[in-house]
Amino acid sequence: MESLVLTAREAGVQSLVLTDINNTTGIPDFTEECVKLGVKPIAGAEIRNGNDQAYTLVARNNEGFKEINEFITLHNYSGEEYPDRAPLFRQCYVIYPIHRFPAGKLHDNEFAGIAIRDINKLRASAKSSHLIENGVILQPVTFMNDEGYELHRHLRAIDNNILLSQLEPEMLAHPSEIFIRESELVKYYEALPQVVRNTKALLDDCTFSFDFKTIKNKKTFTGNRYDDRLLLEKLAHDGLLYRYGKNNKEAIKRS
Repeated sequence: MESLVLTAREAGVQSLVLTDINNTTGIPDFTEECVKLGVKPIAGAEIRNGNDQAYTLVARNNEGFKEINEFITLHNYSGEEYPDRAPLFRQCYVIYPIHRFPAGKLHDNEFAGIAIRDINKLRASAKSSHLIENGVILQPVTFMNDEGYELHRHLRAIDNNILLSQLEPEMLAHPSEIFIRESELVKYYEALPQVVRNTKALLDDCTFSFDFKTIKNKKTFTGNRYDDRLLLEKLAHDGLLYRYGKNNKEAIKRS
């Protein structure tokens, strides 16, 4: 994590958004390193159904981070796929890949994510003006260099339990997903000033902080240690009956 943030700082990046796939567990460590190295941390998550990218969520603040976690937890428990259209978040931005950008009326928090490789595609799109008006720069950083890309390919093959030669493009991140200096990145979008303005406004609106001093785990579950012990004994006894039955003398003796 430290090398990631350090590379970002050396590349002139002022704000960095961490968007792991369907996961936010790296955010605390990421935030700590960002604060240490003078980079503004922003929390988020990339939402996917298998290899299919649905959208990227970016928290405006700690409340938005909570919304992301609740959303991911809901689907982890239910096992249901994530919807094609994100629910209406109160404190989160939603960034869709341009090929998944929803038709019709948009919510104020919804944007089209325009990658460098998408810029030429916009010229051939009938929705180009709509995408540009509601577009932000989307330049993911998945690996550091060519060696990192090869490692990425091997890991994706392992994850899909296939040979390298069987990898399909949609299973992989694009080779362009490396760090680009902020000044150089903006140059790619010189013909799209609205996209640059939208991106800066979005990043400026986002904040995230984490308290590293206080212990977050509950000290007790029931309110006091004695009741916790009674509850634990009850649960253990219930588990014993479930696992071994009420007439298993040996299990009762060992308990």
